[in-house]
Amino acid sequence: MYAYAGESRTPVSQAALERSAADATDLKFREFFKMPIGPRGLEASEKLLSLVGKRVRVVGHMARQGTPTAGFFILAALPVTLGDEDDSLSDDMPASALFIHLDTEGQLPASAPVPYYPGLLRLTGILSLGPYEESDGHVSTVRLQLDPELAAQLLAKPGSQKSPALQSELAVGASSKGVH
Repeated sequence: MYAYAGESRTPVSQAALERSAADATDLKFREFFKMPIGPRGLEASEKLLSLVGKRVRVVGHMARQGTPTAGFFILAALPVTLGDEDDSLSDDMPASALFIHLDTEGQLPASAPVPYYPGLLRLTGILSLGPYEESDGHVSTVRLQLDPELAAQLLAKPGSQKSPALQSELAVGASSKGVH
């Protein structure tokens, strides 16, 4: 059992993660927008448009933020650090940044900050598209509603041991190819 804010949590089983990932379509950051960029600027690719409202799997790096945000974090193709205090909304966030929203089905407080995880993460959830003003002032274009099992484990008390099944999902490492 894992502890979070005085409550116990059951680790995610390998079977639950496999079920979650089995019906997901792989989506790479380079598949977000049409290439080359045309006179109208960035335009969503046909693949991105076809996956809206469907379960997808993405691999990327959690953006390091000075102040962790509650309820969501940013995933990018490459490691990136966002300057919250000095640069605020003028940071160098990639255009293909994916905002990951956590839905814990009421199991954890919505105000729980998401701790930083270094390295590659493989995440699964429901894709949404369109401009949306986030609670930190950023405007997101592409979002992923993270599967609740992964969200609960991501928010587990820092330093608590993750289940082996979750570790295999979160710690993709250098063996994963084609992130971009």
